[in-house]
Amino acid sequence: MQTQNIVKQSLRDCPPTPHDNLVERLVLAGCNLNRVTTHSLQNQIMRGTISALKGFQTNPKAEALKYRNVPSDNAKERMDQCKKVVEILVDVNCPFKVEPHHLIRTDYAMLTPMIIWVLRQTLLYECEHNQHKKFYANFFSKKFASEEKAVADFLRRFREESTDIIKSTWFYQEFKEEILGKKLSGRQILGKYLVTKKLLELDISESDFESEDDDGTLVGSIKKDRLPTAEQLFAEDNSVIKTYHEGLSSTIQSMFIDEELDSLDKRITREARAFYRTRKEHLYIEDQLFTVYSRSEDFDQSLVDCTMQELETTSARVQIFTRMISDDYNRTMGIRDALSPKKNSHGKETNDPIRQKIYEDHGKTLNSFGKILRLSEGMTVRISRAMANTFGTRERNARIDNMEDSPDLCSDYVEFNDDKIVDDIIALSNRISKVVQVIMSIPLPDEYRKEAMSYQHLFMSYVEDVLTKLTDWYWKADLMQYHRIEERKRLEKRRSDMRIKQRQEIKNAQLTRIIFDVNQTIQDVTHELTTQNIVATQLRLDFCEAFARSTTLSALQRAN
Repeated sequence: MQTQNIVKQSLRDCPPTPHDNLVERLVLAGCNLNRVTTHSLQNQIMRGTISALKGFQTNPKAEALKYRNVPSDNAKERMDQCKKVVEILVDVNCPFKVEPHHLIRTDYAMLTPMIIWVLRQTLLYECEHNQHKKFYANFFSKKFASEEKAVADFLRRFREESTDIIKSTWFYQEFKEEILGKKLSGRQILGKYLVTKKLLELDISESDFESEDDDGTLVGSIKKDRLPTAEQLFAEDNSVIKTYHEGLSSTIQSMFIDEELDSLDKRITREARAFYRTRKEHLYIEDQLFTVYSRSEDFDQSLVDCTMQELETTSARVQIFTRMISDDYNRTMGIRDALSPKKNSHGKETNDPIRQKIYEDHGKTLNSFGKILRLSEGMTVRISRAMANTFGTRERNARIDNMEDSPDLCSDYVEFNDDKIVDDIIALSNRISKVVQVIMSIPLPDEYRKEAMSYQHLFMSYVEDVLTKLTDWYWKADLMQYHRIEERKRLEKRRSDMRIKQRQEIKNAQLTRIIFDVNQTIQDVTHELTTQNIVATQLRLDFCEAFARSTTLSALQRAN
């Protein structure tokens, strides 16, 4: 228990820093770094960055770049090395502007996004050229008939390990098959490794195994009577070693590795479901957008221009006609007033039948001109409304742009967005690394150093197996997060395109209807204008005849 308390106290006193997490990210990405090292933080990050840049295999400078452990007092060589790194970052089009002094000072805020970008780009390159990573990455471009099939396929790819991991050690196979996911106690886990170690130390012949496969490779398990149990092996320890391995068991128990890995597995599975739903919605919107584009054509703006030109021409004709009718009306009214009945010296109207008849004829003409004038003014109002509808496009478009989206564009299949999985894998790996550093710093009992070191090696084997699993999960989770974000971006782009296209269709439909209505108004006004022009022409003839009679009458009256 003393070992467990020392570990807990150390973790409380020295929590992981952002710099530790950055180094851990480089370690998990396979950048040739050791978790336990005496190198400075600057040297670790420089070495990891150079190792990561070597992933740009198409860049000769990156492949030729080598790390040199430059002493801190050699400022010139350190600057030269940093400048070479910066040159390569420029060559590979890194979007983050990093300067040599950022590397020398280990500027975490500047280096972290750059390193994440470099690791992501090299991972994407490996997914095209590494068969194991390519097999996993192919999931993100496939289509599935159902969510369950998609998740099942993802988990099959996610849990498949590369040949290098499968053939790593006998301990890892024991960890994968007998420990991972079994909810064992720390003592049981240490016991499993202890039994496996004893198995490797035994002088075993082929007859000691229970089965063989077809090509003669020994498989299965060793006969039970040849293999001691963990408790039998633990019982052989003296009190000092017993206290030491119990401390290691308690430390394993306190790390809750099985629970942490199970939680990560479930979160990654949820992310796979969320990715499938995002992709499903993306493909649905894409199909809808294709249908919209295939059924619609761009609106011909020349139709609006021609309609407006014709509308203006008709408006000008109506205005001219209105002025002419107004002049006719005023002229007729003046003559009619001049022919109004006269009064004698007694104040009574004189009865002149001819004059009365001409007066009444002018009155009828005046009424007819008045009617045509009102119709002309009505045509002017209709033309004005048509122009208002046509010129009101900007306000109408603004209302359409502010309209609510259709349900297809409002629905959200993505109810879970866990963007901390990679960070939590790094944090867990960092915490385990801190535990290892503490365990390695605890002095071993001098008189039983060999036995204690044997248990320490077993503990380290378990930790290495856990970190091997985390290393495999790190790049897979990172690739999942990348594709998850990219798919979301593509979905939002398609949604935006769909919103624009839907609104454009509405605008085009409304504009088409307006142009139809305006053209109908133009036709109606033109027809009515022609008709009233004929009537007005006849009225002018009648007016001229009445005017001639009134002139003759006036001449006779003057002659008399």
